[in-house]
Amino acid sequence: MINSIPFSIPKKFAAGLADGSLTRIGTLIKDAASGKIVAHVQETGLAQAAFDAVKISGSLFSPLTSALELGSSMYANVQLKNITKTVDSLQHLQYSNIAVSLGGLGVSTIGFTIVNKRLNGIENELSQMIDRIDYLLDRRELERQFHEISILSKRAEKAYGLKNPAGQWMSIANDMLGVSDFFERKVSGCLNQDVFNANLFGSLVDAYSFCNAAQIECSILANELPYALAEAESQGEKYQELFDDLTAPRLVRKLKLNHKSSFKENEAQQKMKELVQGIREATDSALTKPYLIQSIIEKEIDGKEYLNRLREEKEHPILMLSEAE
Repeated sequence: MINSIPFSIPKKFAAGLADGSLTRIGTLIKDAASGKIVAHVQETGLAQAAFDAVKISGSLFSPLTSALELGSSMYANVQLKNITKTVDSLQHLQYSNIAVSLGGLGVSTIGFTIVNKRLNGIENELSQMIDRIDYLLDRRELERQFHEISILSKRAEKAYGLKNPAGQWMSIANDMLGVSDFFERKVSGCLNQDVFNANLFGSLVDAYSFCNAAQIECSILANELPYALAEAESQGEKYQELFDDLTAPRLVRKLKLNHKSSFKENEAQQKMKELVQGIREATDSALTKPYLIQSIIEKEIDGKEYLNRLREEKEHPILMLSEAE
């Protein structure tokens, strides 16, 4: 259901990406020769439905294709069709994993009910680890933050029923800043420890990404696009500050302190390489999201209409917001 908003499907750009005339940087598709932006990668509600169907809820770094290895008997045909389409779309765009999908490819279309559900899963994972990581997380503090997210998500969903919901969405966007800051500090703390817990790190980054995505989503629903642009730029800078010096060898050295004699170095190197690659994708996505929002502003597209069109899409899990020829 492609409408007046200038969307294209990923396959349109497949040949150019394959022959090198086009290149992808984060969620930007650019002309390799001129550097001109030709399109922005944007998920639809169908993509998130596909991710939900394979229960990708707790790991930011799992390859999407692993979902297909679980066997078709586990899913209805319609779910498999959506998953296959999503895999195909991401392969066309040369994504090696779905790291950025949990925070949204382009502007998030996850929806607040799903955000709340996924964050409940992350909270449960962190709660199971907390006795081993009490040096970093306090149980009561963690419960307070997740309770705050739950309340904010419910308020955001209920705002759809208001006659004038923009003020409510902007209030939620501002309140989400505090929760995002909490998880940013915990991610930083996790990286600054002498030892490294990959499961803890993944859960904290997931929560941080969801909070950031929800903040941008609320401000776009309110059609406060300059605010959304400024916050997206700030989020990109924070991703750089957190992750620019992250390397697989550095993490492997820390992991050795966890496992000692039982440490399997080759296996750890591969896993940390994949993790860092996922973080690089997420960082590139955060850094390029402002260009998408700027394009929405320049095309004078209403923010709420933009998100609603993406959520109503029934055929394509991934769309491209095309720039003018």
